[in-house]
Amino acid sequence: MYVGTSPGIFSFADAEGNAVALPTAAETTLKLEVPAAKPYGKIAGFDMNVEGSIAYTADVDMGVQKYVKAGGAWKLAYNFKIPQNIPDADNHENGCFGLTVDFSGANPVIYATTTEGWNGSANSNRVVQIVDTGATAKVTTLAQSPSTEIVYRGIALTPDNSGK
Repeated sequence: MYVGTSPGIFSFADAEGNAVALPTAAETTLKLEVPAAKPYGKIAGFDMNVEGSIAYTADVDMGVQKYVKAGGAWKLAYNFKIPQNIPDADNHENGCFGLTVDFSGANPVIYATTTEGWNGSANSNRVVQIVDTGATAKVTTLAQSPSTEIVYRGIALTPDNSGK
C-alpha cells in the first residue's frame, strides 16, 4: 500500500482512469474499489463474487470482513472474529492471512488461514471455514498446522477437472 493511501481492495487504472487488467504502462495507478472500514486496516487478502456485489477481506489483526455493494456504494456488513484455539498468553494474533470464497451455493463458504501461533510466531496456525449464514456464523477449523515449523499463508480454490 502506498503511504497515505486508505486500505481496501484496489484495481489498476490507466492515465485516463479507465480500468486495466494489469499495470503494463508507467502511468498505471491504483484505484480504491472497496474501502476498508475502520478499524480493519491490515488487509492481507480478499475475494469478490463475479457480480461485484459481495467482497470479503482478511485482516491480519481482526479476522474476516464482509462488504456488500448497494446503491453503488460499498458498506461493511459485519466482521467474523476468529476464535482462537490456543491459550491467550501464547497467542497474539486474531486475524487471517489468506482468504478465498466459494460463491457457488446459497451461502458463500469462506476459507481462510489464521494468524495465531505459539511463542509469538505465526507458525502452527490453522485453515478455517465459515459458511456465511450471517454475522454469527460459526468458524470451523479444517486443518491445524502440526508443528511450530509449519505455517499456512495463502489459500486458493482450484477447478476440478476430473470429470466427476
